[in-house]
Amino acid sequence: MLDAIMLLLGLRAIEREARDRNARPVVPEPEFVPFKLSRRGAGPASPPRLRLETSPAGTPRTPRTLEELGVPRSLAAEIEGAFRAMGQIDGERIVGFTFRAPDGAVHPLRAGTAAGKGSAGQAA
Repeated sequence: MLDAIMLLLGLRAIEREARDRNARPVVPEPEFVPFKLSRRGAGPASPPRLRLETSPAGTPRTPRTLEELGVPRSLAAEIEGAFRAMGQIDGERIVGFTFRAPDGAVHPLRAGTAAGKGSAGQAA
């Protein structure tokens, strides 16, 4: 009986040694250093500057509806309904979102008159 126990313990030791050899080596993770965005030309005590969205010519862009920017009417109505549900519409202006055209121009957004209100009524 003692021989059987010794044999079992020996086999377990051999198995454990084989597992330890095949185990992947432990690689220490690098220290986490948070990334901080710096503001151009702003000192640590200066308040953030309001950035005015301008066209390439330097004139301010007027807010446009998604439909005016080429988004299909049904999709524009659904997106505006989602903006209304999230509370991102202040008056006619959509706050916190802009539209980037394929040429890279950024356009501020405003809600469509009939399309946005119709989809919000259907969603509710």
